[in-house]
Amino acid sequence: MVNKRRLLVNSVFLASLILLLNCAEPDGKLGGSVINPEVTGEVRDSLFYPVTAGAYGNFQSPSGTSLHLYLGKGEEYEARFLVKFDNFYNLPDSFDFVSAEMVLYGGAIYGDSTVSYPDFEGYIYKDPELVYSNNWNEYWVTWDSLYYPSGTLKDTFIVSKWRGDSIVVPIDTNWIRDWIDEYEWSADTTTWDTIAPVNSGLLFDFNPSAEFIKDFHSSENADSIKPRLVCHLTVYDTSGVVSSDSVMVIYASNDIYIAKDNALLPGDRLYIGRSDGYRGMLLMDPSTVLPQFGVFINRATFTFFIDTASVFYTGALGNITADRMTDTLWISNPAEYNIDATYQGSLAYISGDSVTLSITNMLFDWVIHPDENFGMSLRFDQEGVDLTRAPIFPHDCPDLTKRPYVYVVYTTAEGAGDE
Repeated sequence: MVNKRRLLVNSVFLASLILLLNCAEPDGKLGGSVINPEVTGEVRDSLFYPVTAGAYGNFQSPSGTSLHLYLGKGEEYEARFLVKFDNFYNLPDSFDFVSAEMVLYGGAIYGDSTVSYPDFEGYIYKDPELVYSNNWNEYWVTWDSLYYPSGTLKDTFIVSKWRGDSIVVPIDTNWIRDWIDEYEWSADTTTWDTIAPVNSGLLFDFNPSAEFIKDFHSSENADSIKPRLVCHLTVYDTSGVVSSDSVMVIYASNDIYIAKDNALLPGDRLYIGRSDGYRGMLLMDPSTVLPQFGVFINRATFTFFIDTASVFYTGALGNITADRMTDTLWISNPAEYNIDATYQGSLAYISGDSVTLSITNMLFDWVIHPDENFGMSLRFDQEGVDLTRAPIFPHDCPDLTKRPYVYVVYTTAEGAGDE
């Protein structure tokens, strides 16, 4: 028989714990979202913690879709970037180069804006070498893809901390001729039996004395601030010189920043982040509060807390989601994590120091298929777009109010739990 006194005590305890964790009871709890007419029993709610394991895995994500090109060193990160030009289809038929320069449009700095950082020297290398292919694109290049030192040092420039400060770098027109030769080779089927010229673009590197990271605008931005080549030409036709100072602008066809996080992160937190980033993983056991049969999950949410006071918190803006894990190898070796790419949980924006995700479907599957409960992975929905790192309080945090938890509203089947 059900012990009504015990149920009452448990309900009071759970309600108190929810208030303690600032988890407001969802509106419409009393059957408002019950959509299964076969389940007509009592509507209940419960709360439980991840109890089995927690870990985080490090990964590198290509940043080709980012609005940023980072360069420098700061906040424990190092960042370089690659730029490639191969859009030469609008060049005139007959011309000579007069001169050329590359323009990069600057933005803010990544670091403490109140500190008077000294300027640092930047370097440009031509034809950097990459591990898999020098014919790189934005979808697979990461920090580990680059041989280093890489390419031939061609120029230097000064990087300023001032917001909006751009750089104009003279470009040897012979470099551009090399790139045009590669472009024309790829368009000419009669030369395919010869060795292709290489256009792996330019690598922008920094002097090790750098104390901040400069943010330049990538080609994913509006045309007005994209990286570009400005070519000054003398143009000819059959009658001779048509223009002695024709200007042609060529936008970057590919660009990508590559970053490495050198922070020695303490093991008392989980982490999520982008680029050279992180995914936090947790395993929980819903059977501690829910039977495998005789319940219908009305809704379930997962709430976790971010340690915004940590020196390793870089400011985490963006949507967070969760993926199913496909095995539990990550428990003993976090580097061996595998996620189910077919499932992506709901998105939730970081608000203050907490995030709440809807995991109703995931929890339902764990309840009816406990042998397929391998945990879940927390991550940013867009990875590789900026330098972001956020510490998360773990499942075994001594402060109970900071532990991640699941809040579930469910309906029992008629008579379920009476005996």
